[in-house]
Amino acid sequence: MGFEDEWAELKSAAQNRTRLNAWDEGPGTGRGEAPRFGDLKVSTAALRGLAKQSGTLANHAQSAVTDLTSSHAGLPGSTRGFTSTATLETVRSSWEGRLGDARKEALRLQRVFDATAGEFDGTEQRTKADMSNLADGNGKPKSAIAGLS
Repeated sequence: MGFEDEWAELKSAAQNRTRLNAWDEGPGTGRGEAPRFGDLKVSTAALRGLAKQSGTLANHAQSAVTDLTSSHAGLPGSTRGFTSTATLETVRSSWEGRLGDARKEALRLQRVFDATAGEFDGTEQRTKADMSNLADGNGKPKSAIAGLS
């Protein structure tokens, strides 16, 4: 099988399952099946856990920057005359930037997960209260006609 044939086959297979943010026919496989959201489980604890992991990642990135900076301290003076000194400085600077960007993104995700957990918890509590108002003291649905008498 040539490249063009293989590429056409891969594009055709992907076309049936790739959707961008539920665009077009909505979620699902694109084969006329009903949307499948049954396996989506969200909880405040899971969101808070993700926030904590994001914070830990940000701390590790900061530690890596600190270690990188301290390991390169004095390097320009001790390697004076070597042609690799400038290259080492370029590499150090590049990694500091990358680690800094990773730290910023981890902190952004930490804030997003924390905020989402708070919003999710509030929505869950309001929904629970609303649903309990629809039931009598025995957990049975209130009669819609009872309020009309």
